[in-house]
Amino acid sequence: MDSSTQHEYQSNTNGHHTRTEEETRERLSQSQRLSYLIQVALYDLDLMRANQDDVDFIRWMARDPFVNYAIKQTVAQAGGDPYHFFKSLGLPVTPEFPFTAPDDEGGLSLVPLSTIIAEQMEWFWHPYVPLKKLTLIEGEPGLGKTFLVLMLVAAMTRGFCLPGPDGRVAPARPDTAGKAIYITAEDDLADTIRPRAERMGADLDQLLVPNPRKAAKFSLANPRSLEEAIVESQAKLVVLDPLSAFIGADVDAYRFNEVRPLMALIGDIARTHRCVIAMVRHWNKGRSGKAIQQGQGSQDFGAAVRSMLSVGHDPHDDRMRLMAQAKINVAAKGVTQRFTITPDGDFQWAGTSEVTADELATASRPGPNSTVRSNARQWLKDFLGTQARSAGDVFKAAEAMAFSERTLRRAKEDLGVLVAKEGEAWYWRLPKVQKWDRYADHGEDL
Repeated sequence: MDSSTQHEYQSNTNGHHTRTEEETRERLSQSQRLSYLIQVALYDLDLMRANQDDVDFIRWMARDPFVNYAIKQTVAQAGGDPYHFFKSLGLPVTPEFPFTAPDDEGGLSLVPLSTIIAEQMEWFWHPYVPLKKLTLIEGEPGLGKTFLVLMLVAAMTRGFCLPGPDGRVAPARPDTAGKAIYITAEDDLADTIRPRAERMGADLDQLLVPNPRKAAKFSLANPRSLEEAIVESQAKLVVLDPLSAFIGADVDAYRFNEVRPLMALIGDIARTHRCVIAMVRHWNKGRSGKAIQQGQGSQDFGAAVRSMLSVGHDPHDDRMRLMAQAKINVAAKGVTQRFTITPDGDFQWAGTSEVTADELATASRPGPNSTVRSNARQWLKDFLGTQARSAGDVFKAAEAMAFSERTLRRAKEDLGVLVAKEGEAWYWRLPKVQKWDRYADHGEDL
């Protein structure tokens, strides 16, 4: 701002100029005044804030979504940070219009680091899920990743607290609750996602999912649709399950030069709208090395996120599952958390474990000693208990636990389950002579 403009503004704010507010409005159109005030704010924000009428004027103008957008463009083109500009003036930090910083020339624009306002790290779940960042949740299919992300959704929509370093869960804080968006390409919303979310206590009115009546399928090839959904809903948590289903046909998941720009774009959305974007990714079938190297596709998926969580079976207790932190760039790694999924599909936290993410990846490698079948045996044993259950109920419950029909039938054979028809239905029950006793302390795939 030149010296004459600065002098004119100081005269106004200090009361040395006799021009009234009405005269100012007559002299300057609203758009001219707004442009003038933005220049002042970019030159000296404290000077601009000295006049409350001018601050109120900007707030009033910013209610219009198109003016809101124009303000952010003007600030960004001048080298400023639109988010900090809005926050400093008490404007909504998640405005009602999506914004992507202009990059018309593709050049490198530099500013002194001293102009960047320092911020404290913010967390949804410390140190596992940072706010305004990307988080990957990885593991083999069927080991509880979807259960885990739905527990995160329940925590967000109800203000539930999540386990601390001692594995204990503090009382809920409803005042911290917010909306969540859950986008899935693998599970049915009606018979899988809703029942699970209800059992976990999620607020279904705060949990938003794609409209099943709309034919259009979401893809990150059109990232603006995700950004608009976040802005419209004011969601604080977004889940993509799995990420591979949404990257778009034009992105090769194994090419770093295609993956990195996509992840940078998603990261910009999370940062701009101050939300968590959690993405589910499956592990490769044939694996070796560290946990951070197990995910399908380019390693740039893992490089772009700030936190990576590995999910798998506890190698010391097949009834338990673990969530171990494979990577965190903005804090020290968190302790491994244990959880279990009951035969009825309830999710329960179960303390902590000393197993690391790398040990979890090693223990979970597929092979002749795979634990999937033994887990199915243990689940079926617990589910049947001492009573007969209809085959329909068994298959339905097994599907909810992500056990395939083939795995379930093998577990049935291993346990010597008896089948009998009563009326029009078939029933399963465990034998009185418990065949599984001979498998005690036996980990091999039978």
